[in-house]
Amino acid sequence: PDEEYGATVYSRIAETEAELNSSFGQDIDIYLWSESCVAVYNSSERDFLYSETQRLALENNVLIGMTFIQKYVDPRDSKGQRPERNMFFISSNNGKIVLDYQKVHPVVGDEINVAPGKYPAKVFSSPFGINIGAAICYDYDFPVFINDAVKEGGMYADLMLQPGWDWGAIGILHARMETIRAIENGVSLFRCSSGGVSGIYDQFGGIVYEKVTNKYVGDGFKVEIPVLPRVGTLYIHIGGLFGYLCIALLLAFLSYPCYTYALKRNQGKSSQNM
Repeated sequence: PDEEYGATVYSRIAETEAELNSSFGQDIDIYLWSESCVAVYNSSERDFLYSETQRLALENNVLIGMTFIQKYVDPRDSKGQRPERNMFFISSNNGKIVLDYQKVHPVVGDEINVAPGKYPAKVFSSPFGINIGAAICYDYDFPVFINDAVKEGGMYADLMLQPGWDWGAIGILHARMETIRAIENGVSLFRCSSGGVSGIYDQFGGIVYEKVTNKYVGDGFKVEIPVLPRVGTLYIHIGGLFGYLCIALLLAFLSYPCYTYALKRNQGKSSQNM
């Protein structure tokens, strides 16, 4: 096993298959791993992880969200100064890859070797009658980015997926922050976090299910996700514009006394000159 990530791609696939074939795996529609559940050290391991995830999704009629840290320099990287990539892909129940995403916001000071992605993941149409989007952990700390991610690819998400990896009290803070992202954009949120707080949150910030999860295999959970359509919000169309307008009005309000003082002072000087 990998010392840092606790598994190889081969053992992680074996664990996934065993769980899907157990009583726990019965009647599952979405199977989601937390962030960076395994490290990938070469292209052969990467290809194996993708192909076996697709096989398991097809054989078990389930949508599988798999995460990994790519530890080798990709030939597409011209400089390779930050060789690692934090990745998340999803295989639909038909065995096709419907999402392949590179984390855009690596954690400052922690993921110093992780190259940032460039674009949000595209929203895709699921077999459950809802559209699904996704981002990874720290991405959800950026409201404008999630506002874009919810409507990336020409359709609006109803459900957002969030694999995460937290530590200590920040796990609770993150869960509360990400609930705000759900409210802002009128979407449900499925959060799967190792070393933090996992759960299901509805479009109004309501807690459907919540659990403190650790970093070890076997601490997963099975819960029913309400299939709810997105709720229209003003924020999804104007973003933080209302906040900026409030700041502008506050500045105008604070500067008004200075303006009236200067105006009266000028009027006084004009009277004296007369």
